[in-house]
Amino acid sequence: MLFLLFETLFKEDESPELIYSLSRDERQLPESNYIKDTYFGVTSNVKAIDDHINAHAKGRSASQMSAVTRSILRLAVYEILYADGLEPRIAINEAVELSKEFEDIKVKGFINGILNAIYKDSLENSEEKNDG
Repeated sequence: MLFLLFETLFKEDESPELIYSLSRDERQLPESNYIKDTYFGVTSNVKAIDDHINAHAKGRSASQMSAVTRSILRLAVYEILYADGLEPRIAINEAVELSKEFEDIKVKGFINGILNAIYKDSLENSEEKNDG
């Protein structure tokens, strides 16, 4: 999943549908509703996802982050805000674990901070909707 998002950053001239299809056919991407739904969910909501990241990145925009960090954050923000049935704390933990595996160790705190702030905002927004 992360590799699809990462690849998309470098193939801006290709559609997400083509990238997904080629990954499925050429790299034996497993048939999975989770992978398909999440990939297309992220790519179709990338502007809103990046807006959430930018709002909490403390002076850095998503475009200034490494491609790996950007991909990890986009995946986790999608899972926190858009995916049904996934516990946000699990998405945050998985993002931190991915950052440990694929990024500099210092990045994990940055990712954790952004995602926790986005999750907190989503809880506050949810409470406001319920109160209003």
